Amino acid sequence: MLGAEEWYMIRELRDRGASISEIARQMGTSRNTVKRHLKLNKPMEYRRKKGKSKLDPVKPIIKMLIDKYNLSAVRILEEIRKWGYDGSMTILKDYCRTIRKERSIKAVYRFETEPGKQAQVDFGSFVYIGFATSPDVSTNGDDAGKRKMPFTRIIDHHSHGFRQLQ
Repeated sequence: MLGAEEWYMIRELRDRGASISEIARQMGTSRNTVKRHLKLNKPMEYRRKKGKSKLDPVKPIIKMLIDKYNLSAVRILEEIRKWGYDGSMTILKDYCRTIRKERSIKAVYRFETEPGKQAQVDFGSFVYIGFATSPDVSTNGDDAGKRKMPFTRIIDHHSHGFRQLQ
């Protein structure tokens, strides 16, 4: 394939009255190439074929990890390695950047109150498995496997809280 410069040269030589054979000799190409370029209205453009990426098989997983969990590229790399990805971090970071630009970022409204006006309370349940990381929690093996009900209250104007395990 000839470039734009050669296309203009073929046109110029033809306008001067040169034959297709003369143009082919001067340009060092075949007559068929000269004929093909004379038929074109504009120079041929080089288009590189889009090759397959190593990320193609895991792109849906990456998108889900960013949308659902907002994981970093380092953390995503750990996850997709389990799916057989053996590519580099650079290509992953570039792809993550494009996904993050496409999605909207939710605004966060900071809500503060005067001291003593508001508190947050959490209540839940879990099964105690029999070991403790705090001295105020019993490590008695008799409690292992029993359902526990934690209660947490945090006062907003400071991070002090009250926790109770029943």
